[in-house]
Amino acid sequence: MSYCVHCGVKLADSAASCPLCGTPVVDPGRPGGAGAAAPMFSERDEDRTVKRINPRFVASMVFAVLAVPFAVTAIVDLCVPAKLTWALYVLGGLILAWVLVMLPLHLPKRRPYLFLLVDGAAAVAMLALVAAFNHGWRWFLILGLPCTAVAMGAALMASFVLRRRTVPSGAKVGWLLVIAAVTVMCVGVVVGLYQGGSVLPVWGWASAIPCVVLGMLLVILSYNDRFAAWAERRLFI
Repeated sequence: MSYCVHCGVKLADSAASCPLCGTPVVDPGRPGGAGAAAPMFSERDEDRTVKRINPRFVASMVFAVLAVPFAVTAIVDLCVPAKLTWALYVLGGLILAWVLVMLPLHLPKRRPYLFLLVDGAAAVAMLALVAAFNHGWRWFLILGLPCTAVAMGAALMASFVLRRRTVPSGAKVGWLLVIAAVTVMCVGVVVGLYQGGSVLPVWGWASAIPCVVLGMLLVILSYNDRFAAWAERRLFI
């Protein structure tokens, strides 16, 4: 077992370069020359063309199969002497799944913030559909809509943090923990208002405080050069 001369990561016997920093492995005692690793695959396997699966086609086939439950529920709703309700729930779920999965595949440019906003609007529409057919506008306005808004806000902030290339990986993990803590506290406030009890999320402090402390500790230490070098060598981040 050998080690990288640059970062100290353990190397496999057949490694030609370090998997972490890319430093070439120079081993004069290895057969075939210094640092020359024996080919792991035959030439026949290397020349073989790998066929890629079209994700759009696979997703379309999955949704075509999922359309069967909608057809079944629609037939059942039409056969019984009642209004068409169950089929609308299934249809709303299919539309929500299409927005979450198929919409990013069909648009040429990756726009995560726009996708998150559209996903939030689709989730709100699905909750409104359920509330409309169950006379549940109170829980929708006081519980469902605020919780969805909190979740979308947390997703937007997390996406913003993850897309910052100048932020160290450890700091990103720390900020994600802080975002999770804030999300728990906000959900606790919403649930308290809905239940008519205490607005302060007493049950949320137990999980929020450790997340904030650990998150801020990671953020501070990530900007320390010695800690960042240690984490890069030991944790592969």
